[in-house]
Amino acid sequence: MTTSETSLLDTNVLVYAADETSPFHATAKAIRERGLKGEISICVCPQVLIEFFAVVTDSKRVSNPRTQEEAQLEIEKYTRSGNISKIYPGPNIVERILDLLKR
Repeated sequence: MTTSETSLLDTNVLVYAADETSPFHATAKAIRERGLKGEISICVCPQVLIEFFAVVTDSKRVSNPRTQEEAQLEIEKYTRSGNISKIYPGPNIVERILDLLKR
């Protein structure tokens, strides 16, 4: 991946990055950290962040659930980052997401 490409972060990437017990933790965390540092171009959308919150706070879905406050702080890290683009719903959101998924 080059810095000129933008990748849409999936919920699973954020969940694995937050879950130290996941076999995918190291890879997902590296992607997240590179994005936060601006080394790679990534984006998130509200649906992904809402799904992330639902998963990481649910003891039936993760072995070490986060508190609501911890999950909120994690989400704020993404929404406040100047290095992560945000895709907000709009009239052409589906087309924009599909375009990103093709890359």
